[in-house]
Amino acid sequence: PSPTSHNNRLNMRIALISTVDGPVREIGSGAIQGLVWLLSRELTRLGQDVTVFGLAGSEPCGELVATLAETAHSFNDWQIAEWINLCRALEQSERFDVLHSHGYLWGLPLEPLARAPMVHTLHLWPHRDEKYLWSMMPDACVTAISNCQWSKYPHLKPTAVVHNGVDVSH
Repeated sequence: PSPTSHNNRLNMRIALISTVDGPVREIGSGAIQGLVWLLSRELTRLGQDVTVFGLAGSEPCGELVATLAETAHSFNDWQIAEWINLCRALEQSERFDVLHSHGYLWGLPLEPLARAPMVHTLHLWPHRDEKYLWSMMPDACVTAISNCQWSKYPHLKPTAVVHNGVDVSH
């Protein structure tokens, strides 16, 4: 797929892959879901075509693909819910110009199956598992949320540092 141009403006088709321990909403959601909501709002304001993959009942700006009706906490193993959400986004990856995964770097080993480039953001302090996943795919586009986040693993260099957005009006 290629970005579409409207009124001399480049519109990208962007998939935001949230975590599913709660709905993506402006208010009343978890930290990652709230950030995904804010990204969906700002990217939509910029004229981008945004689709959020997340929990049913989410209220993003742009399209919602509700991948699960129940939160990850409804499963005996919450990670299964996260994998289902991530895989649903990969199944539809041909629709997008880029997929931005916020799901624990778990998308890294699936990246060769994606039909669009992927960006991966880890919102936690990285541990051995995240280091291992990234080491498997050293050329992946992984962003950091702070300058010190990946300092424990100096051989892993984030593509960019993008601090989490905050809507100060809230």
